[in-house]
Amino acid sequence: DKKNFYDAFFKHGEVFRKGDCAYLKPPEEGVDPYVIRIESMWEEKSGEMQFKGLWFYRPYEVKKRPPGPVADEELFLSDWADANPVESVMHKAKVLLLKAPPSEDQWGASAASRKIFSHVCCRSFF
Repeated sequence: DKKNFYDAFFKHGEVFRKGDCAYLKPPEEGVDPYVIRIESMWEEKSGEMQFKGLWFYRPYEVKKRPPGPVADEELFLSDWADANPVESVMHKAKVLLLKAPPSEDQWGASAASRKIFSHVCCRSFF
């Protein structure tokens, strides 16, 4: 069961590498796209390109919220990882990864970052 692993794949005019974040097509209409951080990518014997990634969750998808303020654009990184077809990738997700939650002042001052990044992730659920 030898797989050919790759450093990158190309989809919709974008190059995706390990550590990049991507939006994935949800199974039904009217649902926000899934967000994932790419960890590895390979080609199956069948020729299908696959990748493994860690899932992000939005605040409304988390049953128990962490303490402190939570912004609408905040994502929480999980330890859940699985394989997905490259075909499910819609486009890159611009996620600003921080080591700690910003202060309330920093949330407000991040307007410039919001023009560059769609989401911020500073907490994880492992």
